[in-house]
Amino acid sequence: QPLVPLGPGHAVTVYPWLDCAAGDFGEQLPAGDRLTLVTMLASLHNATSLAGAVAPVRPPGLAGRDDLAAALGDLGQPWLGGPYGEAARRLLAQHAAGLDRALTRFGELTGQALRTGPLVLTHGEPHPGNIVRSRSGTLHLIDWDTAGLALPERDLWDVAAPGSAEAAHYSELTGRAVSPVAAEAYRIRWALDDIRLAVRDFHGPHERTPDTEETWATLGEELARISG
Repeated sequence: QPLVPLGPGHAVTVYPWLDCAAGDFGEQLPAGDRLTLVTMLASLHNATSLAGAVAPVRPPGLAGRDDLAAALGDLGQPWLGGPYGEAARRLLAQHAAGLDRALTRFGELTGQALRTGPLVLTHGEPHPGNIVRSRSGTLHLIDWDTAGLALPERDLWDVAAPGSAEAAHYSELTGRAVSPVAAEAYRIRWALDDIRLAVRDFHGPHERTPDTEETWATLGEELARISG
């Protein structure tokens, strides 16, 4: 439960201390851990009735799409807000056609995905960086600030691809099949979100820091992936 509000968007929350080793965002989970994670996600999704009345809805649409559109419309002008501005503008211009196709495809998939089934209680970011392992080997899912009601594939697109053993395990536990349409929509959305956030930073004032260096690398990777 939140303990102390800190303005309109944040609060202090205290959780039990866990003596665990943290995972890494880019880590590849072993098959056994993937099945364990799917089991946890299935339990969460099956618990929707316990918190669905108070959980926020997390729409599948792309937040901040107007910011991305504004940046795409400003490719003819220099981006002089910081060291990555011009490089980001040139990179975005190089991939503008592919990005436009991805945005169109995402819009089509989102409309179809919303017809695939009811919303469930989701975590939102169950990647290896949000998984910690206790000394006994037990996995714990952390970082619940984006939890909310959404299609199951919001949690499953990267860990239980349609047709995989993980997807079959999820279906056994929930009685629901993983939707290929919804899974693809969330896969594209993840990439678009990374691109949008990077473009937002580099389109405006910024400095060279370890964070912006990582953002620059991510922008190149995601633009290449989404345009391929």
